[in-house]
Amino acid sequence: MLPPPSPPILPRQALAGGLILIGLALQVLRLAGLPIALSAVSSAFWLAVLLLWPDLKRGNRRQAGILAALGLALALVATLGYGAEIAWHRLLDGNSYVVAMLVGVSFIGLIGTRQGHAAPPGSAVTGRRGTAGTWLGVHLLGAILNLSTVFMVGDRLRRHGELSLPQLLALNRGLSSAALWSPFFASMGVVMTLAPEMRFTTILALGLPLAMLAGTISLLDLSRRFDLSRVAGYSL
Repeated sequence: MLPPPSPPILPRQALAGGLILIGLALQVLRLAGLPIALSAVSSAFWLAVLLLWPDLKRGNRRQAGILAALGLALALVATLGYGAEIAWHRLLDGNSYVVAMLVGVSFIGLIGTRQGHAAPPGSAVTGRRGTAGTWLGVHLLGAILNLSTVFMVGDRLRRHGELSLPQLLALNRGLSSAALWSPFFASMGVVMTLAPEMRFTTILALGLPLAMLAGTISLLDLSRRFDLSRVAGYSL
């Protein structure tokens, strides 16, 4: 059975995609030392947001609108009520580095959308070794590709049958533990951008061992709760 055809790309969506690509390219050029204003990067991204706004679900639009309204209201209170000095002309520049990073990661994630052939029977790595490979593969790839790794690895595992509970748990735990140290997670990117005197080497020295400990505990837990002898795993 052939998959349903993809909906046609609207002109505003194509324009938004071009603006996102331009914003990413400008940010890369900024990192290379070229005298490009940060406002040029943020303007490209914000214009793309406006163009893609109708494509968001109603709940997401409502949530984003409420958060934006609260932020603007609090900025006005800080200025009018407490005399705080706010650089209004740079208000839209915040987190442009993080957005550019996520855009770049999304481009890398396109690797996982390629369709391949079904795996032959018996070719999967099973048992504790296979489950450990699933956790480690999602963890290492997810440290860069984020959530798209779960879909990519999950799609490969489904070639051996429907996903079982231990496979789903290994996928979930492998990705979530990467947030303990990966600089490519949005939360870590925000901290690195906004927190004064934040040293990523310290985070890495503490977060990476914690992530490995989490993986060990997960493997022991799954081995105790499930029979992993026939559970297919992911070989990195």
